[in-house]
Amino acid sequence: MTRYRMATVVWEDSRLLDSEWQSVKSALRQRRTTRAVSIGFVLADDEQGVVLAANRIAGDVAGVTVIPRRAIVDVREVKS
Repeated sequence: MTRYRMATVVWEDSRLLDSEWQSVKSALRQRRTTRAVSIGFVLADDEQGVVLAANRIAGDVAGVTVIPRRAIVDVREVKS
């Protein structure tokens, strides 16, 4: 079985503003991203970004998250 390192990735994610009607000025005041933290098995870490799997059994994975390199703030290896 392939051994994958575990890492914590801090990254900037988009967010959805309220779906109700509001002024443009109000919408622009709320313009910001959301800081997300993901942890998992690192399937890939290259110039495109990081691919994490939350779960794995033998050769199968589940809960895969693809994080673009431009969104990544920090990557830290989880020591066991």
